[in-house]
This record gives sequence, C-alpha cells and structure tokens, in this order.
Amino acid sequence: MTSPGANGKVPDGGMTDGLKDQNFVVKTSAHVGVFSMNQFALAKFQKQLEQHAKLTNMPQIGGMDNVYYPAIQLNIAPVVSGSKTKLLEGMGDSGCSHFDALPEMTSLA
Repeated sequence: MTSPGANGKVPDGGMTDGLKDQNFVVKTSAHVGVFSMNQFALAKFQKQLEQHAKLTNMPQIGGMDNVYYPAIQLNIAPVVSGSKTKLLEGMGDSGCSHFDALPEMTSLA
C-alpha cells in the first residue's frame, strides 16, 4: 500500500470500508513517523525539513504536522514461521524474535 496513490481515490459512492482502513493505517503510520522525528532528529534538521516542505508545497500525508515524509509505503505480507521458504532468506528469520542489525531511530520497521 502506498500513499498518495490512485487506489486511494474516493469513488462516487464515498469511502469504502477498505479505503477507511487504508486511511487509518496511513494516518497512524504518519503520526508515528512524525513523533519519532520530533523526538530524535536534530532541531536544525527538523527546521530545514519544515522549510523544504513549505518551499516545495510538499503533500502532508496523514496530517498537517508531517513535514518529513512526502510518501508512505507499507508492505504487508503474511509471516512464514521459521523462514521455511528460500524467497525470504535475505530477510533473515521471520515469525520469531530477532534483532535488526541496522536499526534506524526515525524509521518504523
């Protein structure tokens, strides 16, 4: 799921349940990202991004306080317990506790 995107347009019949769910997930994800940036990013960096958003008329996805993320992509896939498939081998273990080797404080993984 990505936002903004053509599949997020409201049809003539109004918001479907699927679009309402998508809207909720996008807004919630944006709020988490903005909260994280407000907590952990340097104040100078935050100010630069605020100015950039104003100058470029950046779309503020999820809320007017989102000056950090001009696009949001959420990948949703079922968990495969114990990485029983070769397709997920590069992603490491899934369906069990693990530690990401490259944590990023301003990302939600």
